[in-house]
Amino acid sequence: GEISDCRSMSDTGVCVLAFKCRGLHRYTAYRCKQLSDTSIIAVASHCPLLQKVHVGNQDKLTDEGLKTAGVEMQRTQRYRFGQCYKISDEAMIVIAKGCLKLRRIYMQENKLVSTSYHPSVFHLTLEFLITQCYQVFSADFFWWFRGKFYFKARIF
Repeated sequence: GEISDCRSMSDTGVCVLAFKCRGLHRYTAYRCKQLSDTSIIAVASHCPLLQKVHVGNQDKLTDEGLKTAGVEMQRTQRYRFGQCYKISDEAMIVIAKGCLKLRRIYMQENKLVSTSYHPSVFHLTLEFLITQCYQVFSADFFWWFRGKFYFKARIF
């Protein structure tokens, strides 16, 4: 499931892909700015074997889509959703609770996640990931504020 940079792919197309490819192990839709929560919900609901999800740089992706993914994608081991500006702590916590196999998470410039705009404070999301996701061996968080790089955290 590699559709990165594919501007002609629609939510309907992803829904068809998810329905027909139930054995999908990897879903990569990086920089598909036209896709919405509908796409990630379809993939989460129809592809139970997913292990890797990369949905970074999707402007329409919100907490609702990721909360469904967190509940449905219990086998997912790796998530990448940097530069998804409409996701917050709420979605991160559902993912941390629901993705029992989570091993690696990558976030960059997720402005509504509490640590993203308070780089000096390890806040709710980071704390929750550390204490609840026992299998996580790598988590990358990057914070920029007003065009300057402030902080990077890597958890092993």
